[in-house]
Amino acid sequence: MKTAFAPCRTAVSISIALNPKAGIVGVITPWNLPLNQAARAIAPALVAGNVIVAKPSEITSQTTIEMARLATEVGFPNGVINIVLGTGKEVGEAIVRNPDVRKVAFTGSVGVGRAIGHIAADRIIPLTLELGGKSANIVFDDADIDTAATEAVKGFTLNAGQVCSAGTRVLVQRSVYDVFLEKMKSAVQAIVPGENLGPIITPAQFQRVQSFFKVAEGDGARLVHGGAAAEGDGFYIQPTVYADVSNDMRIAQEEIFGPVGVVIPFDTEEDAIRIANDSDYGLIGTVWSQNISRALRVADRIDAGQIFVNVWNTMSVQTPFGGYKNSGYGREKGIEAIHHYSHLKTVTVKI
Repeated sequence: MKTAFAPCRTAVSISIALNPKAGIVGVITPWNLPLNQAARAIAPALVAGNVIVAKPSEITSQTTIEMARLATEVGFPNGVINIVLGTGKEVGEAIVRNPDVRKVAFTGSVGVGRAIGHIAADRIIPLTLELGGKSANIVFDDADIDTAATEAVKGFTLNAGQVCSAGTRVLVQRSVYDVFLEKMKSAVQAIVPGENLGPIITPAQFQRVQSFFKVAEGDGARLVHGGAAAEGDGFYIQPTVYADVSNDMRIAQEEIFGPVGVVIPFDTEEDAIRIANDSDYGLIGTVWSQNISRALRVADRIDAGQIFVNVWNTMSVQTPFGGYKNSGYGREKGIEAIHHYSHLKTVTVKI
């Protein structure tokens, strides 16, 4: 006896995940590192298929204009990268409010980022916010002290301290505190304004940085080096180090945005983690220790978007960059950045 089997008739569905472009992306950038700040938002937005309306700072707009000109010169169609000049209040706010703009990337202050966030929330559009930091540079007693001291100084003097990821809080284990301070002092004395240290970009920021010298004195911080404007013409600030700082002082909590580092002692690993995380910001952190298990354990517990071990700030375009807490949200650079400039769509097909 033979058995016949009827053909099986079933419905099969497949789902495909697509990443449609966001559309028009608004990019609002600050006056520090203007070409870098513009490129790291514009590049992933373009890769995702969007077009750009960018507003650079009115103080440092030329590099962004030149980037757009070069893009047109090499073949970008007109209208893909658009630069609009003006102040944040007039132009930046108009970009965020424009109904055709479906995504905004902003780099700048917490106050402005919060204001943009309110507008974006009303419109229910996504944001990438990169808002600054007060990053902790943690030095344990088994670290390579010479290297850690030299790199710590680089951490708060690069671009005259006008970097959101500056390592301005240097946390040093008490058993090596005095030795580290001497080596740090030697390293900072080798930095000369006008030679290997640039100026503060704006007059207002120049005055703001100097105002913190009085704040530090009032709080009882010990001046190790600097603490004044440099002699001569230009908006130059002496590279400055304060020691014996407690983490509740204003100079340890507020982003100064100048070449000013504060040195804070700690006793134990738990102390270091507690102090590092006692901040409204969470952008980067650095851990110096020859005990890699400890370094990685501490790195895991620091509330920051990027952590470096035995090296200071070696980020590249491949590494995602972004913060926790008041340092913002979203990520720039890396493959993760592209996801912020597209909308995930699932298409299900019955076959």
